[in-house]
Amino acid sequence: MADAYRNPTGDPAILKYYSQPLYIAVKIRDKVVPRGYSTVADIYIVNEVDLRGKLTLELVLSDPGGNPAATVRQPAASKRQRDEHGETVFTKSWPVTVKGGEDYGQLLVEGVVLPPADRHGYYRLDARLSDGKGIVCTGYDDIFSVDYMSGPGISGKGALVDSTGVIGDFLKKTRGVTLPDFTEDSPQMDYIIIGEHNFRRLQRTLYPLIMEHVANGATLIVLDHADQWAQQWDNIYEYQAIQYTGSSSLGSSGRLFVGRSALLEGLPESQSMSWEYQVFYRGDVWGLDMGRIGNETVAALAAQFRKDILTAVARIPFGNGRIIVSTLSIVPEIGSTKPQSSVAKKLFLNFIEYAKKQ
Repeated sequence: MADAYRNPTGDPAILKYYSQPLYIAVKIRDKVVPRGYSTVADIYIVNEVDLRGKLTLELVLSDPGGNPAATVRQPAASKRQRDEHGETVFTKSWPVTVKGGEDYGQLLVEGVVLPPADRHGYYRLDARLSDGKGIVCTGYDDIFSVDYMSGPGISGKGALVDSTGVIGDFLKKTRGVTLPDFTEDSPQMDYIIIGEHNFRRLQRTLYPLIMEHVANGATLIVLDHADQWAQQWDNIYEYQAIQYTGSSSLGSSGRLFVGRSALLEGLPESQSMSWEYQVFYRGDVWGLDMGRIGNETVAALAAQFRKDILTAVARIPFGNGRIIVSTLSIVPEIGSTKPQSSVAKKLFLNFIEYAKKQ
């Protein structure tokens, strides 16, 4: 809860909430879901005050309401402190018996199937436990619904470098776009996407041509071997905005955070990459040690035991075009069926659809 200097390691409001001696612990099995997904909740009571007896449990699910995009832009703590949410889309109540005594944690209701999350943004599930006199205790949990199937669409000519075929299949399914492989004969492109590939082979063959396309106005999106690409940019071009000095893996100790950027459209901004971005904490977490003069740092990486700030996602101007480079685990999630992968899918599509938006 606190670091070596006794500073809170998270939002004090969140720490206070989960330290209560009496509250309803609302546990949603999948908190990050694609639009239209129906998730399941389990309801517990944290009871350190010896509450006991026959009570009534009521659940109320509210949708994002209003402008969900505006809701997403708010830092999580501000969102949780709001008194109002959206419209009620689900209610249900159960009679329950609270044991009390030394049963400090008790499952009250298991496997509550919630209606599909049909809107983009935050849903909130509130729980209330009451007796004949009034409400005894409350609790809540949030769901983040991601609509990656909608967007402004992809325009212009694009090409792929991807040995897996996953990216091409995903773009065809979500945007109805079929992209050719990038070759030496490719005409001037508007965007080039780099998925999984053999960098050494590409470096010998297509690299100079790709960078020529970028200098002439294309957007280059690098999702694999970000460190090798950054090293090549630094070695050959000595470009001021690409001052690359290496990469570092922070493993499970790394903490990602984001600023404000058009590339984060429909995703949380100006905060740590918390539970909404949970998919990016699977496996290794790493970043690039590179300069920030002249480029936009979209997502960054830090740790308590390090002073430096690493780059996880950056948008870099290059000639008449731009480069978007990422160390986040996006490609594996594009082909995943896990509901949490919807954030990675949305972010990837933003790289294409909002690349030119400031």
